[in-house]
Order: sequence, then structure tokens, then C-alpha cells
Amino acid sequence: MMKTYKLTVHQKAFSSSELIVNIKDFPKAVIGDIVEVYHSDSEQNKLLLQIMAFKDDLQSKDTISIEHSVASLFQLHAYSDVTVNIVSPESVILDSVELTFRDQYLGRSEMWRLRNSMIDTCVYNNKKMEFCGGYTRVQVYQMWTKGKIVSCGVISHNTKIVFRSATSMVYIFLQMTSEMWEFNFLGDTYFEKSVDGFLFDLFEKWRYFGSNHEVTLVVFSRVFYKANKLEEFPEAMRECLQVDYKNRFYEDFYRVVIQNERYEDWAAASLMLLRRLYYTYKIDILNHHHKVLQDSGVSISSIPEGYLSHASQGNFLEVLNMALNVFEKHYIERSLDRTGQLAIVISPGMGEFYVDRQLTNITKQRVMDNGVGIDLICVGQEPLHAVPLFLFQNRDESLRDDYSIPHWINLSFYRSSHMPQRSTFVPRIKVPHQFSNILLNRPKMGLRTVSSNSCSASLRNTFTNSAKDYIKYDIGIFNKYHRTRMPSNSNDTQSLNKSNEISASINNQISTCSFDVNSDDSISLSCSVSPLKQRSNTPPPKSQSELIDLSPLHRNRSCSIDESLKNYNKLEQDAKNNVRFACIRGLINPFDKSQYHVKLTSNRRRWSHIFPEKPTIRKKVYDNNEFNESTEDLCEMEKIKKLIKKSKVNFNIIKYQQFRIEEKQNITSSCECLSDNELTDMDFELTDMCKPGVDWKSLVFPACLPITTDYFPDEVNLQSYYLFSNYNLLPDYVNAEVALQRAVYRQPLSALEVFYQMICQRLSQGFQLVVSKDENPEQKKKINSIVMRSAVHDERFIEMRLSIGKIVHTVTLFGSEIQVTRYRPRFPYATFEIQYRYRFQAPDHSTYGISWISFITEKLENFNWNYMDHYLCARGDMDYDLHEKLKYWRFRMYLLPLRHDATKTIMSHLDDAFYCDIYKIPTMEEQVCFTNKFVKFIETWINRIKRSTTVSLKSSSDTSPYRDRVNSIRPSDKPRPRSGSNVYDKAIVSLFPENPVQDEIIDNIESPMNLINSELLKENISNAELVEHLCNTQVGVGFVNRHMGLPQNTFVSNDAITWLMNNLKTLNNRDEAVERLQNILCEGLICHASGDFSHPFIDGFYLYYFPSCESPTDQPSFPTHDFQAFENEWVEVEVKQPINYPKSIDFLMNNLSLPESLQYGSRREVPWYKEAHLEMDVNSKSDRVEWGHARYQSLYRCDQAYEIIARWVAASGSVVADLVYNWARKAQTGGFQLIPLPADPFALPYTLKSDPLRGPVFVPLNLECILTEENNRLFHEYPEDSWLRRLLLFQEIILYRFGFIICNSKTNGNESYHNQYIHLTGNVFVLILSDLVEEAKEKNYSHDQVVNESEASRNQQELLFSPHMEYISRHVYHSLPKENDPNIEKRVGFLWAWNHMVSRRWKSSNPATGDEQFQNKLLEDFRYFCSNKDERLSNFWKSCKEEHYAIKHQE
Repeated sequence: MMKTYKLTVHQKAFSSSELIVNIKDFPKAVIGDIVEVYHSDSEQNKLLLQIMAFKDDLQSKDTISIEHSVASLFQLHAYSDVTVNIVSPESVILDSVELTFRDQYLGRSEMWRLRNSMIDTCVYNNKKMEFCGGYTRVQVYQMWTKGKIVSCGVISHNTKIVFRSATSMVYIFLQMTSEMWEFNFLGDTYFEKSVDGFLFDLFEKWRYFGSNHEVTLVVFSRVFYKANKLEEFPEAMRECLQVDYKNRFYEDFYRVVIQNERYEDWAAASLMLLRRLYYTYKIDILNHHHKVLQDSGVSISSIPEGYLSHASQGNFLEVLNMALNVFEKHYIERSLDRTGQLAIVISPGMGEFYVDRQLTNITKQRVMDNGVGIDLICVGQEPLHAVPLFLFQNRDESLRDDYSIPHWINLSFYRSSHMPQRSTFVPRIKVPHQFSNILLNRPKMGLRTVSSNSCSASLRNTFTNSAKDYIKYDIGIFNKYHRTRMPSNSNDTQSLNKSNEISASINNQISTCSFDVNSDDSISLSCSVSPLKQRSNTPPPKSQSELIDLSPLHRNRSCSIDESLKNYNKLEQDAKNNVRFACIRGLINPFDKSQYHVKLTSNRRRWSHIFPEKPTIRKKVYDNNEFNESTEDLCEMEKIKKLIKKSKVNFNIIKYQQFRIEEKQNITSSCECLSDNELTDMDFELTDMCKPGVDWKSLVFPACLPITTDYFPDEVNLQSYYLFSNYNLLPDYVNAEVALQRAVYRQPLSALEVFYQMICQRLSQGFQLVVSKDENPEQKKKINSIVMRSAVHDERFIEMRLSIGKIVHTVTLFGSEIQVTRYRPRFPYATFEIQYRYRFQAPDHSTYGISWISFITEKLENFNWNYMDHYLCARGDMDYDLHEKLKYWRFRMYLLPLRHDATKTIMSHLDDAFYCDIYKIPTMEEQVCFTNKFVKFIETWINRIKRSTTVSLKSSSDTSPYRDRVNSIRPSDKPRPRSGSNVYDKAIVSLFPENPVQDEIIDNIESPMNLINSELLKENISNAELVEHLCNTQVGVGFVNRHMGLPQNTFVSNDAITWLMNNLKTLNNRDEAVERLQNILCEGLICHASGDFSHPFIDGFYLYYFPSCESPTDQPSFPTHDFQAFENEWVEVEVKQPINYPKSIDFLMNNLSLPESLQYGSRREVPWYKEAHLEMDVNSKSDRVEWGHARYQSLYRCDQAYEIIARWVAASGSVVADLVYNWARKAQTGGFQLIPLPADPFALPYTLKSDPLRGPVFVPLNLECILTEENNRLFHEYPEDSWLRRLLLFQEIILYRFGFIICNSKTNGNESYHNQYIHLTGNVFVLILSDLVEEAKEKNYSHDQVVNESEASRNQQELLFSPHMEYISRHVYHSLPKENDPNIEKRVGFLWAWNHMVSRRWKSSNPATGDEQFQNKLLEDFRYFCSNKDERLSNFWKSCKEEHYAIKHQE
């Protein structure tokens, strides 16, 4: 009998446990037991909780306490009686659990570790869970057990965990074809059904469920032209023309309506824009060239007429690949507040598309490899055949139609809310009999009819246009018996030929999907009528050699086994020689989905674990080794076995059997007919393929690629179709060597830690863990917490299998040794590259520009996993650098000075007619302040050094002027003895006692630059005496506290220079102070902290120490390491002191120099960028050891943006996000603003990484308004060789007025030699187009030889032909100007590109950052200024001339 208890509730503040029970009431209970709680009158609403704590001081006996929110969720009333029962965990195990999260980046490694931490725990609906110390937060959405949704349960090893993101990158593509202007049978246009119907419902669901996706909305079309040859087009139109398989000329147009935006109310933000676009879209597209050529003065009479394509003929696969070009580079510009990728295509068609076979293969492989969700929404009526249906384009019309039903597209048919639930209208394709397209008054769109005299008399007499005949015909032609057996006697032959005479003709009239090869030649040569595409039947084979390329239905069934063996051997030999041959294709009936079965492959099971399991129903499962139950098949198999036994041929019987079964049962591998909804069934039937309705869950909470799968090739397949290689790792041996080379000691990873790091890294790169229900979890190591710091060596055997596509890895741990076995396909996919040209119009553009892109398949088997595993084993040691092919994650940032005054003024006048060119040049005092704050930021937050309180002159003996390193040595990182480096460890322990490191950091503490008794030092003081004063512990320069990797008496170069400036009156500037300290360094009194005496003294944050000031009682200095090891641990930056900004009249001065942005720093012995180790998990929140790398600019100037790049492979996304957001908060307190950057700000289409749907806006500068009638040259009074420099300075002055600062990044070769600028708010980038590339290259390129040679050579190759001018000219003028064009100055202007990486999270430091109204105001006013609206540009020019004249007159 169940016992009842009194229920009480408690708040989270009282206890974090959801359930509190008294140990006396449950004497047999232990921590972790599962308890069910329910009211006796509502047994259906049971709550399952896990006992996590006992409490002896509950109010009374027989009382339990449940957390208040949980009790309310399950309607458990306080102070009422509840039934409590301890249940067995096996009885309440869940099959599938869905978790949702938002505004986070959750990597696949974190998903796996979170899943493992949830095993053997109890969950319930809406339960909130945390991971990584609260950095990662997820919530339970739905749970399933045996195909039913439940409200609570227990997670086991076999439970599928599905992660769904409410903050994903979503691309919505709206296909604007000719059907969009047609009406459906309810009276709505398909555009209204798409926008006012589907999109409105989608956005409402986003708002209701709180989705916060980053959306790009694109409309796209394909325009065909009525022309027969290229010469019919004007020359300016030919650049983007393409030819399809029917030799039709076409162009593809893309218009980006909204780009990388996040709105709370998407319906209000986007639907009105789409409606306005719809009214003029068709006219704008079809008359695009008329307008362009008319503006250019070209005759438009010769332009061929254009028309929009149908949905089936559109650029469907092209648009998916454009999204994939963005998605597959997610690691390059990694956003830290979103996870997941989804492409939604809205089509007015019925789900059928004419596609190119090669492009289909590329798209499929890229979709599967990248784990991207593809949702196709059709607003047309559902057809009666299987969809989505691909019809392959064949230029040779003698070939029959080929079809494919892609399993990697999630197709939904949208039904309007006002549409009847079950419409009585059923579309039925019927054959036009007595009339043609002319009588129908429709254009000929590939549908041709058969004239009455071309059909036989028997056909016209026996076949009528009735439903009964259609059904009878379908049953006969797709009967499995007729497909697989030949007639056995003459009577059967005669009757079958008679029926086939009718069948073949009807088949040709209805659909070429169903053809009959047994028909005689006279019938097969008759004309065909297809509602999809017109084709003629395949002719009979001309020779025996063609048999291998034909369907098995074409072959004679009476061939001997010897001949079959020959055919099979030839087929296998061709595959080995990588010869392209036709796949064996069988008869596919898209109208009958229940009779088709497909093979089990890794791609088909890649997404299977996001679907809940269906109730187990006994079904017939078709296996590869299952045969027809006919006597003929059994007899034939006996013959095969006897033949093999007699001849003793070394032959794979299973492969041969599979070949023969494919021949008999027509199992095809080329046609893929599987819906995601059927992925959980092993028989893969096509039943219920096209269910009406939309998969809203996939669109509101897109699922991330599952971390587990259940497909693994068997041993026969592994041996037959895979090549394998293996290697072993000994982490202890590798770490023993690496640890001695480091400048800072770190606890090496154990073999178990390295093992799990390797698993995590493969999951992050798209691999999936192979799990099977047949496996006993007890046989393998149970993982509750992955890569714990206090890991204990486990000598047990651990093996994990992972797969991605046809690549399989088996990682095994044997005690302290790790073995990796890699399987790659014996016949890998061929690499393809398709060049694609198109026209697109980005937001704020006025017209369509030409762009180009490549679609490339990636060879995943070429990834260097051996190198990656050694990198993980060495914990990111400098011997294993991160290079581009490792596909590491990166996050670019700019540190900008925070100048609020002008921005606040503009923000307060956004609705007024207010000018934005009100930014002032900072004063010298402001520049000095920014410089000092930058050094403080690098010291405190990047290098994590804090200052102690300021030292007074009367300090006691125990007051220390040292600084501490913050969070640099975690408790687990404390030195401890280790075999192989005893001497090294003893030195460390003796030098650095284990003192706890404080976590607090004191902000805004000034450097202790105290004067000696308030008097200056003597003018002729010697260097030795000066060093003695500097070493003074009370009034000298502040020291860095003793820390692992740094010698005693270490100080910062910026502090020493400031100290000298304050105490030596003979020094006039900082350059003289640097010179004095350099002399001291040459005498050996100062040395770089790495121990390198040859390192010069550099102003900024550089670490030096005094070798002569060491106390004799101290231990010897820390062993010196090479400079590279030291540089790998500390971020050292040179600081250039404030400079004079260019004045408004500098471009008019006689003595002219290059702008500062094109000049190099004074000391460029170091490369433009340096790298250092970056401690990611500074607060020790993660459950594993994590690290990263910082790539940073080696020089800081207060008038330029400063770039830092965080790079990592072994770090959690939430940990990296916390580190970066913490930097941003601290930068704000220090007078800076940290802004995220895209990898390619301007997305010019000449690199593989460029975004195909982003492009800069060209803002022309109207120079004609400032030219006089007498002189048509702007700087006619100056030498001609200085014109370009003066023009560049003039444009730079304009940008300074609008609040831009320089940001020269050495990332994209040729861009680094142009002038790049970023706005102080971080909203926008600007590039000045200049022809000073070659001049700047000559000055600067020689200094960059220290950079990677391959990168330098690539940059040099790009510089030889820079497409900047070509692209801009085409974008603005639609044709490339000639070389000696007198109007070349018309191209003068700016490239304007938005920073799409800025989200609402970055607005805290500056309200204008990410503010759309501010952005629009800034661009609008900048365009007004450059176009000379209200005479602003000409007035500015006149004021500059007048000021220059006044100064010149005074001289």
C-alpha cells in the first residue's frame, strides 16, 4: 500500500534541491534514487524527482518538501496529501529528450559533455539546467518514451539528446517566379500566401516562443531571354549570361532585403518591405538592362525579351550553395551569442525542380558534411507523386529522365489558415487529347501533345481518359512481378507484348517516370508526352559492351553465371580505376511510395537521432542479404555457391550476392527517396512522404546536428570499401619534452584527458559518436564528467567510434597509450568546383551588381588529424601552431577609443535634420590618456597582472611595490614533482612557494611614479646610480610580482619611461627617455625578461628586469628560455606616442607626405601580428582544461583601431564568450569600446571566404561641384604626381569629420595597402579607393618578410591583379572603363560596409552601436555630404582653400 505524505514547498533561496526528504521517513533510500510524487486523485499527473539531499530538521514527520516552481508546474498543492513511491529508474527511462537554449554559442563538444553530465539524472518539462559553472544554460522542451510525449523521466546512456537553438543564423530565400503573380484556387496570389500567410505565421511563432534568430531575407529569380545566340545581346549584357541544358540564355538575380538583423517583431519589420518590393519587382527585373543601358546612352532596341522562369526551372540549388558558402565558414567569424544554421526556401511550386546532376551531388555532400538544416516550404498544391523531386537535366534528349528524391531536404506544404482543413479539390494530371496548348491559350513551356495519327488505332480504341484506366495502367506497369520476370512461354509472351503495346504508349503520354523496356521497337519509338519534361525512350544497346551501362531490365535474364561474373568483375574493375560509369538504375514510380526501399547509409542516418522513436510494429525489414523467396532465386544461389567452391575463386560472395540482388530487385543507389520522418525505420519505406502542414518546430527551434548516430559499416564493408591507417600517441612521453620548453609551467594532460580532448575535437569538426542499443553500457567506461582536472588514471580499455559521411575513426585508450584508426573510402567522392556568376543587390544599393563565387566540395579525408592530436596532447605548445587547414575557431575584435560627445548629440537628433560631420579631432591630452589606459588594459586584462595599492614614501617594510599575476596559476596548475623533469620541478617549487592568488583586481589605480623627496635627480647622474634609484622598493618603478616565467625585479617599459620623464628634467620627450634606457640596456644593467640581452628597449607594454638588483640571499634567477617561448606566454605591445592629426588644409600644403595610415611604425623589427598563449578559463568554470591563443597587433597608436583575435580549438564557446564579454566590460571602464569584426568586412568577391550575399555600398564623391570652368583638374596648381596623394588626404579629412578612425589590418593582402576606416561606434567600415597601392607596397612590403612566406606570396599574387577597381566599376557603371578614360576621376568615392557582427549585446558600451536608426542617419547624411547637397561639400572645399590662403598670406 502506498504511503501518503504531507507536501510542503520551499523557495530556491532556502535550498537549491528540488526535493527534500527526511532520512527517517525513507530509511532505505539513498542519494540518487528516483521518487514519483502525485495526488491520489490525479494519478495521470505524476512527478518524478531525484533525491539529492536529506534533511533531518523538517517541520514534522511524514513530510516532504518540493521547490515551489516545480510543484506549481505539476499542480501539486501545498499542505495537501501526496503519494510518494520510490521507482526503478529502468521503468521511467526516456527514449528522447529535446533541450532548447537561446543567445548562446553551444559547441558540439559542450553538447556531448552536457549530455554525459545528465546521464542517470531525472528531468521534467521546462527544467532549467546549467553547465560550465552556469555559463551554459539549457531548458527541457519535450520528452518521449515509446513514441509518446511524457512530462518527466530519467536519462540513460541510450537516451537521444536533441539540442534546439532559439538563436540561429537563418537565411530565408523567397523564390520570385512567374507563379508568384498567379492566383490559387482560393483567390490568393502565391505571393500573398507566401508572405501574408506563411511568413506572417512564422514570425508570430517566433515572437510567441521568444526566438531571437539572426536573419537574412533574400528574394531571387531566374530570368530567361528569348534569344538563340549570344550575338543578339548588347556587349554590356553578356558578362553575366549563362546557358542552360536547353541552350536557353538566362541570368540569376538576387536581392537582399534584410541582412543579418535581429528584430523582436519581424512581421512589422519585414512584411511591408516585401509588399512594396512585390509591386515593382517584376518590372525592375525584366527592365533592368533597359534602364542601365539607357542611362549609359546605349540603344535598347536590340535587347532580347526576358521572362521569369517557373518554379521548377529556378535557381534552387544555386541559392542553397550560396547559403552553404556562408555556413561552412562559421568558424572564421564565430559569433558568440548564436548556435545553429538553417536555410528556408519558400517556393510557389509543388516541390519539383530541374537540376544539374553535378550540382546536386555537390549540394548534397556539402549539406551532409556541414550538418545544415534545409527546409523547403511549398505554397503550391500538393502533387500526387513523391516530393521533393529532382529531375536531372540531360542535354541529350535521347536519354530517358532521371529522378532523385533528396532525403536531405525537409519539405513542408503550407496550408493557409482560412483554407478548408480537408479540401475536396484533388489535382489530377490528365492527358490533353483533342486540343493543344494553342487552344488552351497558354505558352509552350515544354509540354507537347501527341497528334492523333501518331498513336496506334488499338490505343485510341482501348484507352479512355478515365480514372479507372489510369489506375489499371499504374497497377500493371509498376507490378513487381512484371518488372523482375521475363515471359516463360510463347503464350505469355504474346499476351505480354499485347499489353505492353498499350502500356508503353500510355506510359509515354502520362509520365516518363514509368517506362517499360519489354515493349517492341515500334512502340518505343513513338513520340512521348510528359507533364514534367519531354524525352524519348532509351534505344536498345548497340553492342554487348553497353550492357553494363543499362538498367538490369534491359538485360537478358537467361545469361549464364559466368557472364554475370564477368559483368560484375568489369564493374568492380572500373570502380577501382576510378572510371566514371553509369549507376545501375531501376524503375522508380514517384506515384507509388510504398514499394520503394533504399539502402542504409551513414548520410541517411546522420539526422536520425533528432526524431523520437516510433512504437515498435512488426514490419518486414529488407536487408542486403535478403532474397526473393522464389525457387529460381534459391536455385541460382546454390549454383553460385557450387561454382565458387569448384573454381576456388578468391571472390567476395557477399558482395556478389548484393550485386545480384540489386539486379533482381532493382534496388537503386542513385535515387534517394527518403524523408526525415522515416529515418527511424530500418525499412525506409516512402509512406507518408508528403504530409500536409508545416514542421513549425524545425523553423522555430532549428535542431543542431545530433552528436550521436547509429550507423557503422560492418566488417565486410570496412575491408572491402575502406582504406585504413593508424597511429599511436603516448601523451606522457610527449608532455615530458614539451614542458621543459615552456616559459610558464602548466600541468600536463593525462592520457585520459587527452583521449577525451580528441573525442571532443572530432565532434566539433562534425563527427558523430556511433552508439548502439545492443551495447551494454557496463562494458565501457561510464563517463559522468569529462576531462576532470583531478583525473585518476584508469587502466581500463575505452574505445569510441566516430563517423562523418564515409570517414570513420576508432579512438582507443589502452592505459597510457592512445591508438587512432582512421578509415577513409577506397573510392572517395570526386572534388568538384563550379563557377557561378550572378547579379545581386544588397541593402542600401541602388542597382544590381555583378558578382561571382565558387561552389567547392571539401575533401574531409585530407584533414590532418595526426597533427591535431599532437597539438591537443602538447596543450597548444608552440611547436604545433594553429594553421588555416585545422579549421580553428576565431573571434576578431577592435579596441576603439570611446568618444561619446558627438555620438550622443547625433543620437538626440535622429528625427531632426541634423548634420553628422561634427566629430572633432582629439587633443594631445586625450591621446595621452588613451595611450596610458591602453597599457593598463593590456597589463590588467590581457596579461592578467594587477597593481597593488600605491606605495607611499613612509611605507613599512612589509609593504610590497610588486604587482601580482591574476588567475594565472590555477590550483591544478601548481607545480608538483613529475617523472622525467625532477630537476626542473625542484627549481620551480623552490623559487615559487605555493601562495594563493587573489581573484580581485583593483581598478583605476595609478602607477606608483613617485618622486624622490619631491626633487628631481641630478642632470649628470650615471646609469648605475639611475638603476639604483629605479630599483628602490619604495619610490622606484613598480615591479611585477614574482611569477612563474618571469625573473625577479621585472617592470614594464612604459612605467620606466614615465618615471624618468618625471624625475629627470634633462629629458624633453619620451624618445630621449627610450634612448637613455637603451644605453642602460647596452651596459647590461637592464635586460628583457626573456633573458635576451640583444632585445632593444621599446616603449609600451614590454617586460624588462634589472639583473644587478637581485638580492644575494635570493635564489638564482629563473632559468632563461629562448625568446620565442617567452613571447608565446606574454602579450607585449609597442606603443607609439600621440601624433598630430592631419589638419583640414594638409592636402593643400606644398610639402606633402603619405597619410599616416600608409606609413609604417618607427620600430618594425617585429611582425605586424604576434601570437601568445591565452588562458581561456580564467575562473576555472569548465569541467576540462581549456586554452586558446591570442593574435594581436604588435603596435598601438591612439589614432587607430587596435585588433585582437582570439583563436581556439580546445575551449568551450560559453567560456570564450565570458572572457570576451569581460574584456568588453573592462575596456569600457578604461575609456575604450571592444567591437566584434567580420572576417572579411567588405566581402569583395575575389576570395573563397567572401560572403556571396554581402557587398559594400559605393558612395561616390561629387568632385564636379568643386571644379572650376577654367580648370577641369582638382589640383591643377600642384605637380601631377601628387594629385592622388592630395585626393586621398582630402577624403581622409572628410572621414575624420564623420567620426571614422584608421584600421589597417594585414589580413586580406591587397586590402592592407588601402585605407580602411571604422566608425567610432563600430557600426560601419569605409574603404577609400586609391591607386596608391603600388607606392605603398614598395614602402611596406619589404618589412613584412618576417610574416609567413606562403601568406606573403599569396598576397603578392593578389596584388598583381587587384579586382577592386574592376568590381567597383562594374558595380557602379556596369562595364569596365577603358584605360585612358578621361573621366577616370568619376570613380572617386568610398566603399561603405556595415558591421553585421554587432548585436544588441554590444550596445551596453555605446547606445549607438547596433542602432539601426543611427546607422541609417549616418549613411544618409554621408551621402548628402558627398553628393554636395545643400552645397556642403563645395562650402567645405572653399573653407579649406580660404584657410590655406590665409596661412600662406601670413607667411
